[in-house]
Amino acid sequence: MKREKLKELNLYMGIDTIQVKSNSAIEFNSEQFPFVHNDIVRKSDNTYSYYVLNPDKGNNDLAIYNSTDYYKTLNYMLDSIELKEPIKSRIDFRFDSFDDNYNELMKLNKVLLLLIAVKYKVKNRYKSQDLLTDEALTMRIQTKYIEAENYNKGLQEPDGDIMNRLELRSKALNTNILETQKERYEFKKWCDRLQKSVTADNFNLLIQKSNTALIDRFKEWSKQKGHTLSNFILHYENCFYTMPQLKEFLKQVGIKDYMQSAKDYKKKYGLEFFSLKDIELYKNKIIDSGAGFFENQKGEI
Repeated sequence: MKREKLKELNLYMGIDTIQVKSNSAIEFNSEQFPFVHNDIVRKSDNTYSYYVLNPDKGNNDLAIYNSTDYYKTLNYMLDSIELKEPIKSRIDFRFDSFDDNYNELMKLNKVLLLLIAVKYKVKNRYKSQDLLTDEALTMRIQTKYIEAENYNKGLQEPDGDIMNRLELRSKALNTNILETQKERYEFKKWCDRLQKSVTADNFNLLIQKSNTALIDRFKEWSKQKGHTLSNFILHYENCFYTMPQLKEFLKQVGIKDYMQSAKDYKKKYGLEFFSLKDIELYKNKIIDSGAGFFENQKGEI
């Protein structure tokens, strides 16, 4: 996505799901409480039961993008199911775009997820595709404590209005922060993670790691008949993030005029490149959308 269009991008933050734990072990009727997921889990030590709640379903299937309506709906859900002293154990923050731009944002979201993964040494990194059409569905990184995932919502829910969704999830929560402020507290931690991930040093480290992986992959690729450098670059175009990265890759695989070759490949295949400023702009839009969600509540993000 070009920077001018990126500047016009609108993101809207909400809380997609929230998991609470309680000493109460209650069986729910999905028709009576449609906002409660069916996957209620009893912990092995038999101390807590875990319940996943969907605020939008608790709000008559209307999406919530402000904290006033969110807390109102959350209180309604908790009062309805009558859990004893529920504790918030997981919060999924979502960032929605209503523009038809999943493919435009996909590579940028990939870079953002990888920057988080590099900074926090996340080893579980996944993507999924539709088996029939080969269209991209999701990308996800995860640890025991955090997850980040990008959804092709237009493909997942073709009758909906949301085209692109990024989720940042806080898991296994065990803080002493007041329950009423836990959402704000956890989002502030995500802001801190984003700030620490989107830096020049971390971006350069990602580029180095990506090129190391690409060079190793190309060595295997080139052993196969008909597998050329050109079709390798086209096949892995979403793994090249900057022009200097492409130049260094071409240099490392033995291309003498790698400077001109990089320019030729970019022009021929329309390769999309980013600068750190582009990623910072996107990161700030995520943070600002969270501030918009909480703006009617006292206290700063």
